Amino acid sequence: FSVAGNYPGGERPEFAIDENVETKWLDADPDPKWREGTVYAWKALTIELPKAKPIDAYSYVTANDIENRDPIGWTLEGSADYEKWVLLADVSNAASHIPIERFTETPQFSILVPCFSPRPAQIQNSND
Repeated sequence: FSVAGNYPGGERPEFAIDENVETKWLDADPDPKWREGTVYAWKALTIELPKAKPIDAYSYVTANDIENRDPIGWTLEGSADYEKWVLLADVSNAASHIPIERFTETPQFSILVPCFSPRPAQIQNSND
């Protein structure tokens, strides 16, 4: 969901993670009309997973239209309880990594903190 977001009906938050490259989430705040040279402060997108899942990288797919709307900086946070949040990634200028082509996946961005679950190499064998 997008807290206090302003999104058109066909570009709702759930489309951000529907695995369909032909749909998108657009938060039109603070101004629904895009203007050249304007820097916008968009609302947060919160994704609630059905259960905790460790991740070590993520990406996104560029939308169908205006390339200047593509995010080039963001923070990614994780929480198990919506009270304590952990910074997972802080990207300040990824412009050179974002494809100009539409409907194109970005490179993978790494998560730079430990996962919530141990990796298999860290789990002791019960016979040791």
